[in-house]
Amino acid sequence: MTTPAPESFVRQLHARLAAPSMLAPSAVDRVLSLAFRVATEDGTAGYFGDAEGAYAVDPDGVAHVRVEGPLAQRAWSCWMFGGDGYDAIESRVRAALDDPRSRSLVIEYDSPGGEVAGCGVCADAIRAAADASGKPVVSYVGELAASAAYWLASASDKIVTPASGMLGSIGVIATRVEETGEAGRKVHYITSGARKADGHPTVPLSEEELAATQAKIDALADVFAGAVAERRGMTLADVRGLEADMFIGADAVARGLADRVGNLSSAVAYARELATTTRRRKAMNAVNKALGLAEDSNEAVAVATVEGLKAKASKVDELEAKLAAVEAKQVEADRAAALAEGDAKGVFTPAVRALYAARGADEIRAFVAVAPRVSAAKEAAKESPKEAAGAEVGAKRFEEMSPMERAALHQSNPEAYRALRADAEKRGAL
Repeated sequence: MTTPAPESFVRQLHARLAAPSMLAPSAVDRVLSLAFRVATEDGTAGYFGDAEGAYAVDPDGVAHVRVEGPLAQRAWSCWMFGGDGYDAIESRVRAALDDPRSRSLVIEYDSPGGEVAGCGVCADAIRAAADASGKPVVSYVGELAASAAYWLASASDKIVTPASGMLGSIGVIATRVEETGEAGRKVHYITSGARKADGHPTVPLSEEELAATQAKIDALADVFAGAVAERRGMTLADVRGLEADMFIGADAVARGLADRVGNLSSAVAYARELATTTRRRKAMNAVNKALGLAEDSNEAVAVATVEGLKAKASKVDELEAKLAAVEAKQVEADRAAALAEGDAKGVFTPAVRALYAARGADEIRAFVAVAPRVSAAKEAAKESPKEAAGAEVGAKRFEEMSPMERAALHQSNPEAYRALRADAEKRGAL
């Protein structure tokens, strides 16, 4: 049951419609009809999208948000239109994208558009939230996304619509209601785009008022068209050339206003596919960064780079092995030369030579430099246990000797003592 609307409501409604708005023409009369009847108390609640139940997340991680009815800047004012508010839409989208369960988002639209105020800010907020979350957003226009609703939809990554879906009306309209005693009720429309007010009579206004309102309409329309052009990869001229017309299904796709023709299930599958692609792209970007490649390098380039690095690494390993072999050979040659010098000087007994045979060339030469010559008779004779013990002491490194052995060596052969001590200090053994 309905009752007449109070006069204050009628004046407020007319004032709102006189301001530029982004509504489909067919919705203007529907909103104007509120001036003559208002829903009873149980029917005044609009769809404001409260936090609880504002979105859902399916088992595959696809979040769902709905946008329905005429749109206003603030959700509290939506009872006038039975629609939605930009602030509430932004809140729902952010909550859905922030939910750790979600991997992508589908926004379902069925809206003729609404107020200019707040629409661009909401569209920017949707895009910023999507970018910050790293989750793809797909808009599904199951029936209608006109004017302001299309501005919001254009902020998503992709747009899907069925064959019967209607998209577009990229323009601005203002409605001025005149009520004079004699003339009755007159409705004037000021629009951007030759076809924004298709199907509605135009009543002439004063030239001054028409020109001023037209200038405002055109300026707002340029902002709207610029946002759509940027987000849909179109030129500003292309968007203006649409003349604020509405386009259906495949025609909307052909004109760049949507990406695919399909039902809601296909939109959800598209969102799931984009989520997988996004995760792969992030992983690929991390690989490219680690390899020092450009961020947009593809998998083939990365694989080729890795193979090249592996080939270089194998060559490095091969060269290192060859170098190690050469170094080992040189060490062995130096050791042999040092032992040969000791043999030439006759400073080795068999026991001492055996001990020094495994030591470095520098250590061997330090011993050879100070060791006394062993007599031929002593070399030929079998060493006594005492001589063998003395030779063993003389063949030890300085740090391996006991204090008593060092004292004995210092007393019997000070030069050998000093040479072995200097060698130990050089090697950092002391």
